[in-house]
Amino acid sequence: MNRFQSFIKRIGGEDKVLHFETCCLITMVVALLNMNLLGLGIAASAVSACLIAVVAGLLKEAYDYYTYGLFDNKDIVADALGAFAGFLIIILIG
Repeated sequence: MNRFQSFIKRIGGEDKVLHFETCCLITMVVALLNMNLLGLGIAASAVSACLIAVVAGLLKEAYDYYTYGLFDNKDIVADALGAFAGFLIIILIG
């Protein structure tokens, strides 16, 4: 097992990476849409997009809980970190 695979396993597996990536992408796309379609400023766009991504992650976990009986707090952490990463990207390059 190489170092990258070891790191992925240590943080909880590929599922956590997917949660991180998805919420990061949601944040960036929604922020760009907010800026370009709604004319919001960078900060307002980034904050609202970050909140939307976290809510999407929470809704996904609620769905998993009611459908499969599974709720993973680590998924929520990965979602929040991904949303924050997207927020930082928008703020820094927006």
